[in-house]
Amino acid sequence: MTKKIIGICMSPRKNSETAKLLTEALRGAAFEGAEVELIKIDDKKISPCTACSYCSKYSSCYKEDDLKLILDKMNEADGIIIGSPVYFYDVTAQCKMLIDRSISIQPINGNKVGGIITVAGSLGHSEAIKTLNMFYSVQGITSAGFVSSYGEVDDKPRAKASAFELGIKMVKMSNVLKNSEAFTMHNHYAFGTHTK
Repeated sequence: MTKKIIGICMSPRKNSETAKLLTEALRGAAFEGAEVELIKIDDKKISPCTACSYCSKYSSCYKEDDLKLILDKMNEADGIIIGSPVYFYDVTAQCKMLIDRSISIQPINGNKVGGIITVAGSLGHSEAIKTLNMFYSVQGITSAGFVSSYGEVDDKPRAKASAFELGIKMVKMSNVLKNSEAFTMHNHYAFGTHTK
């Protein structure tokens, strides 16, 4: 069965450096035989979580914006690569909205694999990677790793090659995960806060 790998570019810029690396990663996944899709949020209408608790009652978000469609695609995919430029030493506000609103479909699970791409002008990669790794952990998604780059991606052939390899790895890991119960969702509770 053909794997579906999606790349989600959380940069508000058109033709961003982040999108370039995501494109390379998806080329790698396609080379390995996956069906791929690049989703860019630069032309999407998305809004933040308002903590209304609608999703805790109905297992979906009441907001009918573009982010809800992206969450649906995440649920359907075998692999998810999230790419974010580094804004103020972490992921973009748009990326944080995706993370926060994903509670409406938690756990995404389904033995999915996740990849991370970050692009920065200077510092901040480590915090952005940490944020996305925690997101994957909470959602029961196994991380395939990350690729980070500075500045103009076209001047970084090793970054592009690494992104391509990440895409290949995503498909190979997805093939392993889909045939194993060892990576299914686990409960992650901080006892005393989320439990009685």
